Amino acid sequence: MVARTWWALLLACLACVPIVYSYTEVLDQETDSWIRCGGMYALSAIPGASGEGTINLRFDYVSTASNLNILIYDSRDQELLEDPDTHRMVICGAGDTITSGNCSAENKGKFMVRNTRPPTSSILNELYHFDGVYANKTGSAVVKYSYQVNITGFYCVAAVSMADSTFLATVEWDNPYGLLPAIEYPKLPFYGLLSITFMIIGIVWMVLSFKHSGELLPIQLWTTGVTLFIVTEMAFNYGFYEDWNRIGRPSIFLLVLVVILNAARNSLSFFMLLVVSLGYGVVKPTLGTTMHRCIGLGCLHFVCGVMYMMGSQVLSDITAVTILIFVLPLAATMTAFYFWILTALTETMKRLELRRQSVKLEMYRNLWRLLSASVVVLVIFFIVNTFNVSYRESPNWMPHYWQWRWFLLEGWLNILYLFVYIGILILWRPTANNSRYGLEQISSEDDDEEALGKGGGLWSNGRVKLRQTKSDTNLDDDEEEDDDDVLQWVEKNVASEKLTNGESSSNPKPLVDVHVDPAEAALLAEEASKKL
Repeated sequence: MVARTWWALLLACLACVPIVYSYTEVLDQETDSWIRCGGMYALSAIPGASGEGTINLRFDYVSTASNLNILIYDSRDQELLEDPDTHRMVICGAGDTITSGNCSAENKGKFMVRNTRPPTSSILNELYHFDGVYANKTGSAVVKYSYQVNITGFYCVAAVSMADSTFLATVEWDNPYGLLPAIEYPKLPFYGLLSITFMIIGIVWMVLSFKHSGELLPIQLWTTGVTLFIVTEMAFNYGFYEDWNRIGRPSIFLLVLVVILNAARNSLSFFMLLVVSLGYGVVKPTLGTTMHRCIGLGCLHFVCGVMYMMGSQVLSDITAVTILIFVLPLAATMTAFYFWILTALTETMKRLELRRQSVKLEMYRNLWRLLSASVVVLVIFFIVNTFNVSYRESPNWMPHYWQWRWFLLEGWLNILYLFVYIGILILWRPTANNSRYGLEQISSEDDDEEALGKGGGLWSNGRVKLRQTKSDTNLDDDEEEDDDDVLQWVEKNVASEKLTNGESSSNPKPLVDVHVDPAEAALLAEEASKKL
């Protein structure tokens, strides 16, 4: 029994040992997968790297005796390998290629390479003869080709059988930095830098929060939580790519975790911006049922964000179907958030302008400018991405832009988020005068008497009695009231106050202009109630 227990523990420990995988792809002429392309970095392009970048081609199986053409080249030299008329690769010896002088007899059976210009990088062009069936040989008998990468580029490996035999071959892409695919490698230092940046931001924010702990507002407490969440999310992003670079394939657990954290971060940020734009915690003590709609939009954006991130991580190509399924839903919810936020900011600024709360108003104006600028950047990049998708089928797109594909899919969104978030933190940073942004703004900043008129007015002699439109137990309900009811209520109560002051009603003057803006009338009612 004890021995069996020890064996179980040993097997459990072995299961926890990471297995090292190489980033590999398979060549298979039977399924028309006879060519594979991928990015490769030269040693000089990776700071601190010690190994050379190499491409290894290893044959695993050949069905019959045959000659195999092997070709490894930089995709920027594709035009040197194609016939200018047919745009197809040609084997030297096919047709009149030798007699016409397009290639020499000593290169018969190899891919034909035109000498119109020097190649960007060296071209490995070989012909290997298999005497018979070849299967899974090891040691010195293994058929293997190795190509050293001296120039960073998008390289292709091709193998073609001259007979009807089938074969299997494995392509190993060994970059100087590790086992992460080259097209994904820029994300490793990118998320590492973002992790450090947000960590510094979090430390600065925590120091300011501790320094002014007695003056913190609810919105600043939320911001502290969101900042800590972002630091955690960025650390997991970096850990995901570091783990992939170490073992050679992505961890499914970390991938799902990163996708969920990223979508949650964006949804929380938009939600926080929306409720603040609606005035929650700064102008209004509650949003009522509007809060439920904010939560609903945040949850929908979270689902769309998970779909988008899963698509960007799993899919290798950007197609029209990809955009329709993964990009458009996220764009729609993001547009809804931006539209609602900017609309709410405009309404809140009007409200603060009527109250003459200059400090709060300036903060909201700066927030509006910041978000408007981010909308402009979003539109520009969506247009750029649209053009990139339209030109993606061009043979020159991947060879020239493979290093920037990650940036177009997710990099620029993270950079935009960073700058917008820094701007918001500057606006909402903890200070010794936090009370200026709270619900209880000091009277010298809130010149409400000037906003609504002095001498008499709605609170003449401080004896105006206003009806309570909502009970204290129903503060979570909508605080909005029908515009006509608001106007009638103001006129009725103000008229009653005038009569109690001894003014004659035989020739009454209209106390409320029938053309007054309903929103202003609602503000008059609210401000009068505060003076009781």
